[in-house]
Amino acid sequence: MRESALVLLLSVGGLGLLGSGCSKVSFNSLPPEACSALNSSHGTSACTAGPQGTENYKYTVATGSVDLLFIDDNSGSMYTEQAKMATQFPDFLDTISRLSYHIAITSTDVSNGGLGQDGRFFLFGNGGNVLSNSSRQKDSTHQQNISLFQNTIKRSETLTCPNGPACPSGDERGIYAAVRALQRVENRDFFRADAHLAIVILSDEDERSSGGGAPGSEVNGGAISPDYRATSNDLPETLVAVAKEVLPPTESFSVHSIIIRPGDTVCHTAQNSQGGGVKGFYGTQYARLSQAASSLMNLGPLKPGTLGNICSSNYTAEMGQIAQYLMTSVIQLPCRPIDGTLRVTYMDSVAANQTEFVNANDQLQFSPALAAGSRVQLEFSCQ
Repeated sequence: MRESALVLLLSVGGLGLLGSGCSKVSFNSLPPEACSALNSSHGTSACTAGPQGTENYKYTVATGSVDLLFIDDNSGSMYTEQAKMATQFPDFLDTISRLSYHIAITSTDVSNGGLGQDGRFFLFGNGGNVLSNSSRQKDSTHQQNISLFQNTIKRSETLTCPNGPACPSGDERGIYAAVRALQRVENRDFFRADAHLAIVILSDEDERSSGGGAPGSEVNGGAISPDYRATSNDLPETLVAVAKEVLPPTESFSVHSIIIRPGDTVCHTAQNSQGGGVKGFYGTQYARLSQAASSLMNLGPLKPGTLGNICSSNYTAEMGQIAQYLMTSVIQLPCRPIDGTLRVTYMDSVAANQTEFVNANDQLQFSPALAAGSRVQLEFSCQ
């Protein structure tokens, strides 16, 4: 959603510009867009417009909710990496089992039709396209989710390429896929107002394979190679802007890239030594999102993520970093509270020395960390 607009109370009757025959007219303050969005998810009194352009918030939220979107490079060189993620996934999901999670998978192939997902979520083996855990327990649903994810992240079209009937596009566009996933109306219920969106990109190449700077050219006696120049939809800035437009005002997002890290010549060489014409590229554009500069974060609700090594023998460290990131108890606020207005009421048992503070990203952090699922009532005002 767009940031809240400043609403002014104007009265034109006493300005001395109108004749005495004109009656005084007042304009009432209307709730800005961020207020309306918050009220739709937390109740009609969660946010109200106050005097002098302020917004007054009062709502209850539980810690520990995450929407996990995996963007799976399903091109022909990726089956080994998909299998490594599948193998490590049980430990990852066990670690975050106390969180309320949504999990979906799409691919880096944005071609519309055929094998291209264009931001659509893959169907899991149970016929659904989202995995969740309402119980927050390691129960039968949790175990089933592990199996369903493992069988879906490993793509049959990747394994059979190039000997199968068709191959997915080798034009990897993980950023564009995330943009399309956000834009698709049928995906909107996946993104929750009380959750953090974590996008995990698994790819041995960069956006548009080499980062978006490769125009088509004439090769092989007149054949034209594909034009892999980046479009606006391939830019990190576009993803942040679309997230700001689409996500609820209390949902931040982060990008976690498992890639050939920029400057990692050992991994780059290894990926290019696999034979069969396989080529890897430094994931420069994906790294820009995971190690976001302040100028990029200022455009929308992006927070720094983690940067993993696709050449790791297994993804214990990579998935462990993401799990630890998600288990940190923070609550994204829709705006920065006016000094002195923030009041936090803990609805569940907490430590006797429990404290909280608002960090530079307008997130409420807790010390010591709260257990996942802890309910907190928030009251504050913003300009």
